Parts: sequence; structure tokens; C-alpha cells
Amino acid sequence: MKYSIGLFAAFLAAGAAFAQEETPAEPTLRTSPAYPAACRQALGENAPPQHVSVMFDVSKDGETENVRVREIPHDCFTDSVIAAVRDWVYEPRRVDDRRATEEDLEVTFTFVLEEPTQAEEFDVKPLLRQPPVYPVGCMRKADELERVLVEFDVDVDGETENISVVDTTNSCLNNSAVVSIEEWKYRPKIFEGKAVPRENVQTIITYHLSDERRGSRPGVAKKLMRAQKRVAKDKDAGAAFAILDEVEERFGENFSVEELSAFHQVRGMALLQTGDYAGALDDFRIVKRLGVNDTDTSQVINEMILKLEAELGIASALLGPDQQPESGGEETEGAPPSE
Repeated sequence: MKYSIGLFAAFLAAGAAFAQEETPAEPTLRTSPAYPAACRQALGENAPPQHVSVMFDVSKDGETENVRVREIPHDCFTDSVIAAVRDWVYEPRRVDDRRATEEDLEVTFTFVLEEPTQAEEFDVKPLLRQPPVYPVGCMRKADELERVLVEFDVDVDGETENISVVDTTNSCLNNSAVVSIEEWKYRPKIFEGKAVPRENVQTIITYHLSDERRGSRPGVAKKLMRAQKRVAKDKDAGAAFAILDEVEERFGENFSVEELSAFHQVRGMALLQTGDYAGALDDFRIVKRLGVNDTDTSQVINEMILKLEAELGIASALLGPDQQPESGGEETEGAPPSE
């Protein structure tokens, strides 16, 4: 009996189980104060440019709160800068597409006599913040929503460092969050025209676990489909194994359930082609345990498991004790010799 297998539906359309990226607050209405008359009198007509740094928070409604002066050359600027910032409006920060507060934003006003006041945000700004993939090993005991609060510093090159977990709802996710933030990139903080380190930046990574507990990254899917093509179309199991080894080395520690299922589907096909029926059976059993949403693929996998178990003389976990297939049957091409 020859074993053959159709092209598996390797990737499912179920909901992703990835950490969600944050969107920082962005200003929608912001005006700068005029040079205060009191400061003109206090500092004189020939005063050099004056720099005032102000920190503030942005509420879920996009309103500025907790406005406070961080650095100021003279108290005569205080009322003007606080009033100006309190009048600003922001599109609020979002986490999991929900509005959230954002704390410790910073702006620096530059006051020059007879010129418009300039307002520049010199604090760090995110340039690249790719969310991490939800680790498969953490899913079993996870709640639908989990959050990890992480604190880190940003150096003068915009790289993250000194990353630590401040609070977490699931410690299994801590390493995933830290590893992800190691790859983040920021525009560094600017002080007096130069990049300086920024300490104690905090962010919350929210992990959302869909009911299907699945998700697949485009890069992983593309490589696994290439390996699948090598087996199903080119009949080149060796090339498929090379691609699978590359995928496992690069992504294996953070495979999602869908990715893990697809990996074992493709590898099972390749092992089947080489005549390694025991290895193929183990892979297809893993796929069965992880589950697939595609009915046709599920049926093919079940049938293949039954055939391989019968060939190897192994009792099937898919059948009851009264339904076990009888030993013997047709000769199998390429099967290992009987002992």
C-alpha cells in the first residue's frame, strides 16, 4: 500500500494571540504662550533665549493633567507655561485599541523676545516597537488578558537597556516581553541640543489570548509554505528539512499554537516521504492534539494516523478497544521489514 497525502491547509484563519502594540498620545491642538510681560521686566530687554521644561500627563480623554515645571530660569514664566499646557488637547494613548492614560510627557518652551515661543518635545519617542509573539508554553494557564509592566532606559543611540519587569499578571510572559523590548528603537531624549540618556521609561505590554489560541506570523508562514511545496510538489524532503531546521532555530522558542501545528504538519509530510513512519506518526499525533479548524485537513490527519498506527502495529488512540484495526493487510511499499 502506498502512502500519499494531499496538500495540508497549513495555516488557519483563527484569531491571533499576539501581544498588542501601544500607540502613544499625539497632540491635536497645541499653542504656545507669549513672552510674559513680567519676565520682560525681570530679565530685561536684552535677555538671552530662556528655556522652560514642563512635564505633564494625558488622560484617557486626551486632556492634560498634573502639569508641573521641571526646569525654569525664572518663576515669572510659571503661570504662562502651565496655563498653555493645560489648554492642550491630545489624541490619547491606546493599549489594545483602548484609551489609556500616559504619564510624564515633557515639552521644552524656548522664549525669545519679540519672537513666537517655540515648543518642542525633547523626550524619547518610539520609532520601532514590534509586539512579541505569544509564547505557546504560556497559553495553557493564561487568562484571556495578561499584562506585563516593563521599565527600561533609552541610551543616546535610542537603544533600550537595563530592562526589568515592574509588575506582571503572568510571570511566564516576562521573558517574552523583555526579549521584545530589547529590539525596540527610540528617538533619544534631547537636552541642550545633545542626545542624553533617558531613564525609567515604562510601558505595558498586553497579551490577548483569543478563544482559538492561535496566530501565525507572515515570515513563519511563508517559510513553512516553502517547505510544504518542496515536499508536495518537488518531492524533495531534504530541501524541506533544511527549511524546517532554519524555521525551528529562528522562531521555535516562540512558536504560536498555529505555527507549531503547521510545523509538525509539514515535517510529518516530509518524514512520510522518506519512509520514517514512526516519526511521521508522532508529528501527526501532535497536530491532532493541537487541533486544526479545517475539516478536510483534520480528516486527512485522522486517516493518516490510523493507517500509520496499523502499519506499525500500534493501538490507536483514536479508536475504542472494540474498534482496533486487525493486524496484517496489504503489503506496504517502502515499509520497514517485519521482525
